Amino acid sequence: MPQWGSGVKALYMGLRSGNVCQYLGRTENLKRRLNSAHHKLDESASIYVGQVSSPGKPGRKSKKVPVDLDIAEQVLIFVLKPEDNDKFKESPPQRCGVVYSRLFDADNHEDPVYVLPSKFPVLAVYDPLSELGLLLKGNERLKTIRP
Repeated sequence: MPQWGSGVKALYMGLRSGNVCQYLGRTENLKRRLNSAHHKLDESASIYVGQVSSPGKPGRKSKKVPVDLDIAEQVLIFVLKPEDNDKFKESPPQRCGVVYSRLFDADNHEDPVYVLPSKFPVLAVYDPLSELGLLLKGNERLKTIRP
């Protein structure tokens, strides 16, 4: 189970009624982020959080945001196309990314959500070399994306 303190790489997502993805963002301080009002999230939105966990990229960092958190955010925004995200929605990621979804309740961050919202992928993949994006939910392919 994640410990949601400062420094934990996390993504958060707001869903409007009908499980419409409204906004997806990243943070390294989830408690502070969710305890402050967010200008792009409706008060009535259902909020889900997920921890980004990967070995990351070794070596010097050219960006302040960890590369694995950045890639996970870009892949999910590109394939889900949340209504209120402006960046990354139309431009494909420049790096390959694979995101396996395991979401947590935003109010009780220790409780995993065992049933993902409908239309939300268990697996999201994007490969810039083949320009292929793929969303999977269980055995069902939700869609294949080509820019």
